[in-house]
Amino acid sequence: MIPWRDLPAPLGALRDLALDLRWTWSHEADALWARVDDGLWRGTRNPWTVIEDVSAARWMNLPRTPASSRISINSTRRGAPI
Repeated sequence: MIPWRDLPAPLGALRDLALDLRWTWSHEADALWARVDDGLWRGTRNPWTVIEDVSAARWMNLPRTPASSRISINSTRRGAPI
C-alpha cells in the first residue's frame, strides 16, 4: 500500500473532502480544487489526483497564498458556497 501524501495542517481536511464521493455529483468544491492546480483539475476533474500529483512545494506555499485564505473547507463540506 502506498502511503498517503502528507498535507500541511491547515489543508489536511482536503483529504477527507477528496474521499467524499459527493464530489462526483456535487460541483460546489470545483473552484477549490481549481485553486490548488487549475490545469490539473481541468485535465482530470479528480480531487484525489490533485492531492497526489501537486508538488510538495505547491502544498507548502498554498496556505500562504491570498486565494487560499478564502477557501473554507468546512463550508464546502456542508454544501455552502466557496
